[in-house]
Amino acid sequence: MTLGRRCFPAELLASGARFGMGILYTRPDGMAKKLYFAATDEIPPAVRMCLNGALIGTLAAGTPDHNLIVEYRFHMSSDASEVKMQPIRE
Repeated sequence: MTLGRRCFPAELLASGARFGMGILYTRPDGMAKKLYFAATDEIPPAVRMCLNGALIGTLAAGTPDHNLIVEYRFHMSSDASEVKMQPIRE
């Protein structure tokens, strides 16, 4: 999430940004092709647009056997980040 940290205004990081996001990683290269955000407005639209630009096209940790969506739950603050993740079962 280091790539996306710049998308958050300082005041949002100071208060702590919590949000969920799914990332679609595709075969054969394991690239992030699409981001899915929660239906609620956990983060402003401008931050979501910036995250799309920062994360689409980045590599997963490895090449998936099939297209895969991984769900993430983030808590970002001005001095730390916490990430929880799990793949969505088919």
